[in-house]
Amino acid sequence: MPVCCGTALRNRGVRTVMDMVLDCLPNPSERHHPFVDFYEEDLCALVFKTSHSKRRGPLTFARIYSGELRNNATVFNASRQMSESGVKVFIPHSDQLQDVEKVTAGNIAVLSGLKGTVTGDTLVKSESSAKKAAKRHHASKHDRLNPSADVALTDDFDDMTVEAEGEGRSTEGGSTAVGLVLAGIDPPEPVFFCSIEPPSLAELHPFERALNELLVEDPSLRMRIDKERQQTILEGMGELHIEIVKDRLLREYGINAFLGPLQIAYRERIESAVRHAHTVVDTINDLTMNIRLDFSIAPNPGSGPLKQVQIDLEDENAPFIRRGWFAAIKEGCENAMLNGPVLGFPVQDVSVTLRAIVASGGKVNPALISACANICLTDAMKLANAHILEPIMRIEVTVLGDSAEIATQGVTKELGRRRAEVLAVDGDGMTFSAVHARAPLADLIGFASAVRAATSGLGSLHMELDGYHRMTPEEQSHLVQRVKAGHVV
Repeated sequence: MPVCCGTALRNRGVRTVMDMVLDCLPNPSERHHPFVDFYEEDLCALVFKTSHSKRRGPLTFARIYSGELRNNATVFNASRQMSESGVKVFIPHSDQLQDVEKVTAGNIAVLSGLKGTVTGDTLVKSESSAKKAAKRHHASKHDRLNPSADVALTDDFDDMTVEAEGEGRSTEGGSTAVGLVLAGIDPPEPVFFCSIEPPSLAELHPFERALNELLVEDPSLRMRIDKERQQTILEGMGELHIEIVKDRLLREYGINAFLGPLQIAYRERIESAVRHAHTVVDTINDLTMNIRLDFSIAPNPGSGPLKQVQIDLEDENAPFIRRGWFAAIKEGCENAMLNGPVLGFPVQDVSVTLRAIVASGGKVNPALISACANICLTDAMKLANAHILEPIMRIEVTVLGDSAEIATQGVTKELGRRRAEVLAVDGDGMTFSAVHARAPLADLIGFASAVRAATSGLGSLHMELDGYHRMTPEEQSHLVQRVKAGHVV
């Protein structure tokens, strides 16, 4: 194992480290990614980071897997089905950016001028290149399933739906009818949320712009609008995560944002299958439009947030569902899932199927369809006996030092007071120990400080979301009473 010593502060050993990178680490071109074979010599790149520059605006960091990316080129975002033109290409050198004419496969490029691209997106040469790659991928899958069959790659592939693992994203990537996409970033669900407000109305626009920039940079940070309370809600992965956002707003943008009390991001889930229909009638310019939607919903444990709406129309003579209609239906369903029937928390683990659609009155406004889907699904969930799910965290506390045994006892005692289930204790117990446990997030507020105290600062804490667990009727009743009384959850 090659080892070298140095210090970046004193600029000692830095060149040695860089030389060892060249001598010991593999060349990117030596690793073959089977996925990029479908793009052949065309551009295929993955966006892995986004930052913002006051002078250049959004800066997008991308790794080039195949082909080359030229300065001032137009690229196609296969993940979002949109083209981006006038892309400026740079090579990063620390905090300096060097203008280049092109960046080839195996290198990292910094791009400016991308307006709709975010972390995890796949950039390719053009839409036609993406479609050709999808055709090759489809032919490859067909050959594996039917080795003896001939596959004709025709131009009607645009109308073909190619299903990929993990909603179009797997370890190697996935395919859609538009093209292949590399495996992007799949951030875990937020477990904390709080309201966030600008210090004054005069700073509202700078506040919104700064918050949007942070959302683009950090995929695990989310924002939504609570229409009932007219509040901006910030969702994150922990207490420290939210505090870092507040600190960055002040340090980088000069905005001292006000944060409301930190609250647990509970979820809701239905227990029963329900079928429900709803009709919406609206009159615009003396033209009456009617839309009637019929949905069935059912529990689907482990599926997480709603990702797609199934279509299973019972009437063979039902009207053709236009693309704009389906997008409106999906939007209405997703909005309905944001507010559950028990306490208004997001609903998950639900399958939604459209059974019937009736539209009349000429060209129906998609907003009317979205509203109908929202109301229909909201009413259906009220009939489906929903209950509360609380986030459960997986905990690992490691302790090093001669006092590991005493510190471990303090940690396990602290876990016992927080409804935790100790799964295992590893290590020799004298100089090293690792405590593994599971506990409800609601009981882990301030746990990091308790661990520091119990281990005299020698312990390290790691927590991650392990899933959601159904609350007992007593726990749910107590939570409902606290919320109705106006207490922070």
